Amino acid sequence: HGSIGVKFWVVVISFVLEEELRWMGRLMFPALFSGEHYFLIQALAPNRSKLIHGERFFGLLSPIVRRLLAEPNKAAFIAMNKALKAYVESKS
Repeated sequence: HGSIGVKFWVVVISFVLEEELRWMGRLMFPALFSGEHYFLIQALAPNRSKLIHGERFFGLLSPIVRRLLAEPNKAAFIAMNKALKAYVESKS
């Protein structure tokens, strides 16, 4: 799908069962570029919830990286979210 494979170090910065997962990734030095990726789950009703999935970039290179990754990440996030939705709904 035109995505670029990149290796980076990741540290889980927050995990709350059934509520939140966040991790921070960085390339070489955080001052150059780092990114927080997150999944937030909001309970809406019994057997119904909302997933908020996103990322934030930091560092000197973040404006450039944000532009480079905008379209590939959007397509990958949509595909992942659809697959996750199908998986969760198949379990209910």
